[in-house]
Amino acid sequence: MNPTAARVLTLNNRAVAMLRHGSEKLCLRMLKEAMETLYQQAREDEDSSMVCVESTPSAPPSSPIGKATDRGQMQLRSLDESEWGVEEDEEEDYSALVHSAAIKLNADGRGNVDDDYRLVYSRALVLADSAAKHPDVILSCVLYNLGLVSHLRGICTQIEARFRTALRLYEMAFEIIQLHDDQGIFDDILILALVNNMVYSQQRLGNPDEARKQNEFLRALVGIGAPASSHTGACPDYCLQVDESDYFFFYLNALEERVSAPAA
Repeated sequence: MNPTAARVLTLNNRAVAMLRHGSEKLCLRMLKEAMETLYQQAREDEDSSMVCVESTPSAPPSSPIGKATDRGQMQLRSLDESEWGVEEDEEEDYSALVHSAAIKLNADGRGNVDDDYRLVYSRALVLADSAAKHPDVILSCVLYNLGLVSHLRGICTQIEARFRTALRLYEMAFEIIQLHDDQGIFDDILILALVNNMVYSQQRLGNPDEARKQNEFLRALVGIGAPASSHTGACPDYCLQVDESDYFFFYLNALEERVSAPAA
């Protein structure tokens, strides 16, 4: 396994464990380190590629991480460090709040619970060893997890900037998936979690039309109405590879009515 990929996988999976045990700051620190590792490797591969082009124009980058798409690397470099999950607050520790939010979000039953807790998919995702061969999978998963931490912090604090950062991280992860979905390398749960949480980020930020559009896409993914044409919009004969409980979570969310903004 490539050393950089192995390190990022380890950091991501440890971060997930920290979040599940309520250590949100440690989780955020590890995810930031994973992003910094990917960023540094991307820069090194870019420099190496420039040297290769000068000497042998056809020579490819030597590292699997370096073979990530130009778009993926550009997205990574375009994200300001302060937005890698939002800056850590020196005076406030939201770990206990985030942990309780995650527990509340994952609780069974839909009852009379606030939409922030009821409709957001709150499970951070681990990376399997097989992901080491696919730098775009690694990058999209780390971005999703960072977005989720920011989303949970937003729910706890009701600070709008947290929701905006979460949405941007989700959108960056989803752009990478859209560019490379024809390879069939992305897990269904990652795609569903991203689309679902983008719906509720848009809704929380007061963008009902965008929320409605993305919810239509979520409906297509779970098989409500006319199916779309690809994995980023499921094939008619495609069977989602997710747990039954997760499938019904997304299915029920997709049934929620979205109200469009009034015409000007």
